[in-house]
Amino acid sequence: MKKTFQDVLKDIESNLLGKELHGISGNAAAFSISEIDYANENVVLNVQGKRKTWTFERMKKVWQEMYYHPAANVEIVFGGSGSSRNQVETIYASLSYVEWLYVKSKKCVAYIGEETHPYGELQHMDEEKELRYQKLMESANPRNPLLEPDEQLEDSDEELNEYQLAARMLKEYVLEEGYEFPDNLEDIKESLEYFQRTYSPETLEKLDDNHILAGMFYTIT
Repeated sequence: MKKTFQDVLKDIESNLLGKELHGISGNAAAFSISEIDYANENVVLNVQGKRKTWTFERMKKVWQEMYYHPAANVEIVFGGSGSSRNQVETIYASLSYVEWLYVKSKKCVAYIGEETHPYGELQHMDEEKELRYQKLMESANPRNPLLEPDEQLEDSDEELNEYQLAARMLKEYVLEEGYEFPDNLEDIKESLEYFQRTYSPETLEKLDDNHILAGMFYTIT
């Protein structure tokens, strides 16, 4: 049972909409999926009465990791922990053909290609299979056992330079956590003065062409 990302979206829409979903740890707030917004390319959640969205781009990034590798750790895929990243983990783990497991003491989700539990429920991989998947993840080139020999991972980050990767990380952070502009006049004034001081023509003139990008990126706080 090979699934494309579009297949996964259809499965979420058909089988998970409106269901109360609980995370693997049991500590995070339960939530439900309200809509698959194809027009704006968002998965829309209801989290304790508040609207939350995950872009298709972010969701696909995790799915590709699951599709091409034996298992995926969402925090590693997104480059660190976050307050709401367990939601993506929970959505995928709630699909009937996905099970969760531990790899090096970290929670992971695995696309196993067959339905082993009802939609909306979680399935911890059985011990024998978990050991097998853990060994697969420890190999030099960990590949999902469902893959055909010629299937390769798409959109590799290896083709991006450090500035493109930094820009992607900043974009993903804002998409996930949001960004609020200060509404206090004093805070706005302080931010403006910092910007003018850090990126003034006098400051930038002192940087040669080889260091201007680094100077601009690495002063962001």
